[in-house]
Amino acid sequence: MQGLRDGLDKRVFGYETGGGRKSSYWESPLMFAMPGGQGGKELDEAWARWRAKRRMFSEDELAPQVWRKASDHGYEFLVTLLPGGRLIEVQEKPHRAHFEGDWEFDRGILNMRTGEYVLTVFAAKDGNHSGVEFRDGEAAPNAYFRFTRVG
Repeated sequence: MQGLRDGLDKRVFGYETGGGRKSSYWESPLMFAMPGGQGGKELDEAWARWRAKRRMFSEDELAPQVWRKASDHGYEFLVTLLPGGRLIEVQEKPHRAHFEGDWEFDRGILNMRTGEYVLTVFAAKDGNHSGVEFRDGEAAPNAYFRFTRVG
């Protein structure tokens, strides 16, 4: 699994600070580099505030642990990160289902693959981690997720 990172943090930033899926940064993080003048200064300040609330995951905190994964589509999962890079997901809402996949720790970022979906999660200091999911072969994000430890 390839570690995904470039621009994904800007998509999450856009989702969280710029109107969810309506954010231009959610759809195209390249727009992040375009603002200039006062708008650019305000964007830089907002980015710095958002980044100040973030941190890197440590490998020790990830496995073996159980996490709750909740999407902006209303899907909820319990995810168990197992040693050796395997994961098990149990979908809780809207119906029960079971999935298996892989996870990797990449320079403080958590990447998970379940079937054709890859979720990249960025750690937050307050424990309310979040990330962006893509479906294989699609350029637009599939979902925004909150990722929190259970227990």
